[in-house]
Amino acid sequence: MFSLKEILSSIFIVDFWRGMKKIFNRIMKKIKSNLRKNESIEQQVSGDCINNEAQTIPMMETIEENQLSQAKRPEYYVNELNLGKSFKIGINSNDIVVLVGANNVGKSQCLNDIYELIAGHSNVIVCKNLSINKYDKNQFLLWCYKHLKVKNHADGQDKEYVGMGMSYTTDYYLGKENPATLRDIFVCKLETFDRLQITTLQNAIEPKDIPRHPIHILIKDNGLMSKISSYFSKAFGCSLFPSLNFRSTIPICVGTEPAISDIKAESLLEFQVKYDELMESFPKLHDQGDGMRSFVGLMLYLIIDRFNLFLIDEPEAFLHPPQATILGDMVGDLLGDERQAVIATHSINFIKGLLEKCPNRVKIVRITRSSSSNLFSVLNNDKLLEISKDPFLKHSLLLNGLFYKNVVLCEGDVDCMFYSMLNSSNDMKGAKGADTLFIHSGGKQRMDKVLWSLKELNVEVKVVTDFDILNDKDIFRKLVESCGGTWDRVENNYKTLDKYRKEQSTQCPKGKDILQIVQSELKGIEDTEVSPDNIKTIKKLIRVKTVWDELKNKGLNGIESQSALMACEAIFEYLKTIGLHVVPCGELEQFIPEVEGHGTSWLNTVQENYPDVSDGIYDRAKDFIRSLNL
Repeated sequence: MFSLKEILSSIFIVDFWRGMKKIFNRIMKKIKSNLRKNESIEQQVSGDCINNEAQTIPMMETIEENQLSQAKRPEYYVNELNLGKSFKIGINSNDIVVLVGANNVGKSQCLNDIYELIAGHSNVIVCKNLSINKYDKNQFLLWCYKHLKVKNHADGQDKEYVGMGMSYTTDYYLGKENPATLRDIFVCKLETFDRLQITTLQNAIEPKDIPRHPIHILIKDNGLMSKISSYFSKAFGCSLFPSLNFRSTIPICVGTEPAISDIKAESLLEFQVKYDELMESFPKLHDQGDGMRSFVGLMLYLIIDRFNLFLIDEPEAFLHPPQATILGDMVGDLLGDERQAVIATHSINFIKGLLEKCPNRVKIVRITRSSSSNLFSVLNNDKLLEISKDPFLKHSLLLNGLFYKNVVLCEGDVDCMFYSMLNSSNDMKGAKGADTLFIHSGGKQRMDKVLWSLKELNVEVKVVTDFDILNDKDIFRKLVESCGGTWDRVENNYKTLDKYRKEQSTQCPKGKDILQIVQSELKGIEDTEVSPDNIKTIKKLIRVKTVWDELKNKGLNGIESQSALMACEAIFEYLKTIGLHVVPCGELEQFIPEVEGHGTSWLNTVQENYPDVSDGIYDRAKDFIRSLNL
């Protein structure tokens, strides 16, 4: 059974065009005159250099059809980027370079710089230089002619060659021109406005005209239209299909494409009338929100075959995280195996989609900023994929650390909420709330693994943990070493502190004391069921308290030995140098001991009793946050 679109396409082909940004007459500055017709293409290449003076360029009308069918994509691509003062990254012809980092570190500026450098301009900031692969001049002309159609001018003298965003009135001779002058032929720079603009309602063209807009390609290629619609359906739950009528424009409809059986007609005319009425009932893409239009707009640009390099800024704009993942998958698919892209993004979901589709092609470059200088590092894709598939890590905010200047790793989510709340306070001078991400590891036992993962992504991180991290030597040592420290610097002082711990006797209650506590708590309810609160109270009263219970409640103030106190302070000072910060008062709740409770209930009470974060009761906690030097 044929689809409605296929049947209608065979009856009439209508198309539309709204010009692309640049025209083809910037291809070259030099024109070769008096070119002889019917002269074959000659290629003389010495090594990897082109002998421009010995080549004869044919007029388009002299090129035979079999030559055009054999035209290959010119190897015009960027093969190296020079970032900052000395960072160089080699790029293959089909690489997808993804720029990540915090706000205002230069990701978008890097895209602008690449675009300007290709055009031969030198006023750049982040990307200082680049190199473009040498290409074959004759192959380039064949490729261009393959995408063009000849139109005779009214005077019968000149000819105009037109195509997808290209138009010129004579054959151009490449001469010794720099490849940078071909930017508008091979390079497509996409910002948000561009992606929205291409989805506006377009005009139709004659059936035999060469496509001048991506939608012209879509309505003639059922497989491509189906692929585009499939991605759209995954992201938005509905399909895309063209409204093929006899008007001067042809909108793209959003919804479920109707089947032929939905239209009952006894004649072609009646069919057309009913079809037109049916199409009018569907929402149109150009009337939809920015999310749908931006998503489709990027797809439309990607199907323009002549572009070899795409520079895309924030492709995930207007999209929810799951849609951004689908978009990443789509970009990796539609780019094919012969084209490049440099993409600036703030979305880890978009990156996951790319890595799942084409992990071997992706190069992730993280940009950071120190004073007035940009710093660059290339991330390990295998490690990123490994982290993204970890049952715990993939559902945490860990990977979002790629997009922040500061990352602070805490033990639990309550710690993160409390510290983040205070760090964003207006009276925190020098604090950078918007540039800091607080994430948790789900307990101190996992801190070293999460910390390792962040370091694998070249993310600098500070660690905040409770005082009782010192209670377990193995966990503590792993964390010290994960932070980049050496156990030798800690060991002697730790032995002093551990000796103090062992010397402190644990006072266990006598049996008669426990019996008295239980009888007192159960007095008057001997014949009724014991409530959970009663049981909780009894457990709390008879629990054996260790020296670490005391230290977790009081921190440094709970150490009564002068030598042990000095050893602990020396440990803490060293830990600060490796980015590991221990809560000096014991644990989070001891910053505000006036509020009883623990965890979420404690935090809720704190926020209810002290809603003003500038309240002096938060001063101790704020001083601790300042000591992190975020």
